[in-house]
Amino acid sequence: MVNLHCLHGTFQAPGAWSGFEARLAEHGRAGKAVRVLAEEIDPPATGGAGAWAAALCRRLRTPCGDGDTRALLGYSLGGRLAMHALVTCPHAWSAAVLVSAHPGGGSEEERAAVRRRDAAWADRSRGDRWEELLADWDAQAVFGGRSNRAPRPADGLDRERCARTFEVFSRGMQADLRPQLAAMPLPPVLYVTGADDARYGALGEELAVLVPEITHVVVPGAGHRVPWDRPDEFAATVRHFLGEVVRP
Repeated sequence: MVNLHCLHGTFQAPGAWSGFEARLAEHGRAGKAVRVLAEEIDPPATGGAGAWAAALCRRLRTPCGDGDTRALLGYSLGGRLAMHALVTCPHAWSAAVLVSAHPGGGSEEERAAVRRRDAAWADRSRGDRWEELLADWDAQAVFGGRSNRAPRPADGLDRERCARTFEVFSRGMQADLRPQLAAMPLPPVLYVTGADDARYGALGEELAVLVPEITHVVVPGAGHRVPWDRPDEFAATVRHFLGEVVRP
C-alpha cells in the first residue's frame, strides 16, 4: 500500500481531494494500491513553511505498516509545503508529486511585492464577503479564466485559518528551495503542470534540468488547477508514475 499524503491549495480544504482515491484505483492496473490521506494545513504559530514541514515529518516518523510506503502530493500552496517536506526529510518518502508549485526566490523587490499582496488577501479573508473574495481569487490571471472545479466546503472555510495561511506561508517569505532540491538525495519526483499554464510550465522545465530526480509532465487541456481541470488525466498520470517508481 502507498500512503499518499495530499496537500491542498489556498482557499481549499482536505475535501478538495474527494474522489481522488477512487480515480487512482480506476487506473491502478499494476503496482501497489494507493490510499489517499488528505492533510489539513494549519499554519504554525511561528516558523513558517519550514516549521510546518518539520512538524509533518515528526508526525510521520514512525514506520508504515509492513510493506507500506509513503508518498507526497502537493498542489500550489501544498506543493510549496511538499517541497519543504522533501528537503526536511527526503528519506521519509518513496516518491513525490508536485503540481503547479513555486520553489521560491526572486529579487527582494519581487518578494516584498508578494508579501504586500498576501497581506491584502489576509485582510480580505477576515472581512470581505466570501462570494466576492472567492470570485476575485478565481479571476486571477494564473487560473487562465477557467472556472474553479475543485470542491469547497459547503459550510465555508475558516476565515482566520485562511488569513493566517497568507501571513505564515507567503511565498514572499519563502527561501529559494532550488539549491536544496538540487543538493538533496531526493526520491523520484514528478512535477506536473497544465499545458495552458506557461509560467509554471517554465518552472517545471527549469527544475527538471536543475534537479536530477525531477521529471516534468505537461497535461493537455489543463491550466493551473490540473487535478480538477483534467481529473482523469491527472489521476492516470499520478498512478502511472507511482506504479513505475514504487515497486510492489
